[in-house]
Amino acid sequence: MIPRHLIAVHLQQDNLDTRKFCSFVRDDHNLSKVSVIILCQDEATALDFGAGCRANAVMIKPVPVDRFTQAVRQLLSISARTAYRVLLSVTIDATGPRGS
Repeated sequence: MIPRHLIAVHLQQDNLDTRKFCSFVRDDHNLSKVSVIILCQDEATALDFGAGCRANAVMIKPVPVDRFTQAVRQLLSISARTAYRVLLSVTIDATGPRGS
């Protein structure tokens, strides 16, 4: 299985040039497959700016947990799990009052 990675970043035009950051991620050979989610305010300028950053998704803050989780699962191709199975092999080496 190919390891998947995801970056979620808040759109802050003052402190972080999000467009430059996303371009760096997209243009870097090792990072180009990383999924990027931009979180922004519900403002037309923020949404337009975020859409131009080459991100996989732009989400309006505050993002409901279930919607964010659904986006992460979709981008990372992680299926929802209802049960887990674990192959386990245990060896116990102990000594007590009754012996080994």
